[in-house]
Parts: sequence; structure tokens; C-alpha cells
Amino acid sequence: MQEPDPERALLNYAEQPHEGDWTLRSALVRLAQPEPVRVGSVLQLMRRLDAPLHHVARVLERHAVLCDRGLTVDGVDGPIADAVADVRTADLARLVAVGVDERALLAGYEERAPLDPEERLAVPLLALAVRFEALGERLAAWARTGPDDPPVDAVEEAVAEVRARLDELGVPIETGPPPGARSARS
Repeated sequence: MQEPDPERALLNYAEQPHEGDWTLRSALVRLAQPEPVRVGSVLQLMRRLDAPLHHVARVLERHAVLCDRGLTVDGVDGPIADAVADVRTADLARLVAVGVDERALLAGYEERAPLDPEERLAVPLLALAVRFEALGERLAAWARTGPDDPPVDAVEEAVAEVRARLDELGVPIETGPPPGARSARS
């Protein structure tokens, strides 16, 4: 049985290596120097997205296939441009992220291979991970060249888009301490 690539799978969008070995998370550290508030907004949204994805990760990972990180609507029937072992819903999410109608896409897919309920619910969330994956690529390109002229417009666009979609999907806003934080004991 195939397993998702631990480095390049969409569920690991924050730690995927980009050129120069930068990841979204490491590029955000560099961006935090001149833009701490913007980085805080991105991190808050990443935690908000990661919470529901964490709950369905095992179900998604049971269905690993060879996916195409470079998938486009025009390339659906063509050869795989950037192969990676990933969850089968990753390619569906990539298509949703570029504007394919989610309902029609899932209905067509499920005529051949029924999805688990968790997989269906994860597709729009994974589409947001695709958005963060693209932001990671953009920030990594900036981080390689130096601290001048950070891509704040790209960050603001991603934050606005992801926040609006998470609100639309009803994903709760984190109100307590970050996951893994220990409470003070008396």
C-alpha cells in the first residue's frame, strides 16, 4: 500500500520544501522580522485550517495515490507534471482551488470511486492548503533573495481569501492556547 510522501504531501503544506530549502513556515519566520502582524494573521489561519485537517488526516492517508502537484484543468488528461504520493483528495482539492465546481467534480469522481464522508468534507479545506502551498512558494522565492520588498500584497490576498472561506465553511476560530500548550498548575 502506498503512503503519502511525508515531505511533499498537501497535508504537510507548511513544511513542504521549496527552492533553497525554504518552507512556508521558515519563510514566515523571515517575514516576521519586518511584518510580525501579517505573519501572525497567517499563522492563526494555518492553525485554524490544521485543526479540522488533523482530525481527518488518518482517513485521508488511507487512500494514497500518485498525484500531480502541477495539476491544472487543462492537464487533467495529460501526463503527470509533478508526481507525488499523496492523498487521493489532493488532486480534487487542486482542481477546486483553480475554480472547478466542487459539487460537480465530486459527483463525477464518486461515480467511479466513492469517497468517505471525511474525504468529502476535507476537499474544500485541502483547497485552502493549496492556497497556502502557493503562498509558501511565493514567500520562499522572496526569502531566497533577501529581506527587501516583502510580498505583503500576496500575504494580504491569501489571508483575506482563506479567512473568508474558513468563515464560509464554519471552521471555528481558535480561542484557547495553541495546541500542545500546557496549562499552568498550582
